[in-house]
Amino acid sequence: MVNKKIAEKKSCYVLITCEAPNEKGQMNVEMSYEGDIDLAALLVDHAQSYFYEAREEEVPFGKTN
Repeated sequence: MVNKKIAEKKSCYVLITCEAPNEKGQMNVEMSYEGDIDLAALLVDHAQSYFYEAREEEVPFGKTN
């Protein structure tokens, strides 16, 4: 699976996935991580900041600085 492939090369990762919305518009969201919990939390915080900044600057998704 994806988790195994990622874990082979990384010391820490966070994986967030979601299913397509159902007829009520609800989505099943799952999160898993591997590695140090503090580092995983830092990765999530950094990613959140990235998305907030990208939204403000209208940076295309996937573009890195």
